Amino acid sequence: MNDTFEIGCPKCSSTQITADKKGYSAGKAVTGAILTGGIGLLAGLHGSKKVIITCLACGHSFKAGEGKKIFPAYEYIGTKKEDGLITDPLDLNRIVCSTCKKLNYTNFKYCYSCSRELTVSDQRVHSDETIRLKSCLSCKNLTPVESFCCVHCKKLMKQKIENPAGCIVFCVLIIIAIVVLIMTFLS
Repeated sequence: MNDTFEIGCPKCSSTQITADKKGYSAGKAVTGAILTGGIGLLAGLHGSKKVIITCLACGHSFKAGEGKKIFPAYEYIGTKKEDGLITDPLDLNRIVCSTCKKLNYTNFKYCYSCSRELTVSDQRVHSDETIRLKSCLSCKNLTPVESFCCVHCKKLMKQKIENPAGCIVFCVLIIIAIVVLIMTFLS
């Protein structure tokens, strides 16, 4: 078994992360100065050596040691395309849901069609098909427009009203009925 892995974001599993030291805290320094006088300015140094890791994909910040281990989902086969056969793992850009057979982007945690959790054992294929995306209101990640729930956090997405004209007609009829009732009571 291959024990190599990358460190990823614990929230979205992206491996696009950056690490930086926390630095001097002006807020702690001001609080320390107010409470203890000039020597309190040293309070700003407290925690300045801590490493903060930030995900470039979702913006989530986490401490060292809280990252998620990301194991490769397939073995490296080669780097050539021969007779249309794709042997480079980087070209396998979609995951096929084993339940509904829909193509999902490789960073999706759940299938956008049936909401089943995608696993490393699901088949990977190459596709140039594009999926229209919108932003999830809960986790702010991109999720397909056709999806009933977010493919990252599994929160239900608000669906648009299928027949807005029918709603408008219904509202107009209600208003007319109210006006008629008011006129009958006034006369």
